[in-house]
Amino acid sequence: RRCCLLFAGREFFAAGAVMVSVSVDGTEIMTLDLNRNDDIVIESGNGQTNHLIIEDGKAFLTEASCPDKLCVRQGAISETGQSIVCLPNRVIVTIVGTK
Repeated sequence: RRCCLLFAGREFFAAGAVMVSVSVDGTEIMTLDLNRNDDIVIESGNGQTNHLIIEDGKAFLTEASCPDKLCVRQGAISETGQSIVCLPNRVIVTIVGTK
């Protein structure tokens, strides 16, 4: 029984530690908990912005100052290793494991 309880507890903590890494121009500027709803405006210099929403275990961009808005159309990410990239604004949002 101890083994099962330990295993269940370990799985619980691992699942709760998934993070969203936000990088601008190759430098990580913040990490956010994927399991905590958030609303962030990412500023990347020269007045460029991306609007990041974390909601219900998913991260997505709703607005961007870039001309093509491909980053907004990429949709929501929720699995470790997935990324949203805004090349014009040099912003990368990535789902990472524990921090």
